[in-house]
Amino acid sequence: MAKQILIGIKEQELSEIAHYLMIYFPYNEEMCSYTDAWMGELYENKYPLVAKGMWLGTINLKTHKLLNWKPEYGNLYLQAKICDSGTYFLLDKDRKAICKIADYVPNGLIPDSDDCGDYICLRINSKH
Repeated sequence: MAKQILIGIKEQELSEIAHYLMIYFPYNEEMCSYTDAWMGELYENKYPLVAKGMWLGTINLKTHKLLNWKPEYGNLYLQAKICDSGTYFLLDKDRKAICKIADYVPNGLIPDSDDCGDYICLRINSKH
């Protein structure tokens, strides 16, 4: 995994400094899907947060809210097999980049366990 080295920042300090996680990956219709959170219906031809084939979202690490999710998108479940094609930025409170990680999904962040490195799974609730 390609990782930017943080000089002078310890792991404990990083958790206090990092407020947001920006995720950027290619949205491949064969490897990614949105499903209705309640009915399990597959959403096709409507891909929220996808522009020019790329998915871009920013998560507030304190509240676990997806910042650029609009209420009209509704409640959806996103599953995407990313493998080594994602880019992840930890941002400070002013949304300035602290570090960048490219390739596999960072363990412990998405999902918040250490058993996945290829997938992003998000249950997105449109209510704030």
